[in-house]
Amino acid sequence: MEVKSFFTAMGIGAAAGTALGMMLPRNRTMRQVGRNLSSAAADTVSRAANTVEKKMQ
Repeated sequence: MEVKSFFTAMGIGAAAGTALGMMLPRNRTMRQVGRNLSSAAADTVSRAANTVEKKMQ
């Protein structure tokens, strides 16, 4: 369960950092890139947490 918490914390940190970065530039393209990267990072963390959880069972 600790590994899943670690990946969750990493995902939340990455999403928060991306959200903060998206607030700074007013460039629409940069916001879209940030949104796409944030989504990809969240998906990757979720898949990694699920994989680790399955292997621990």
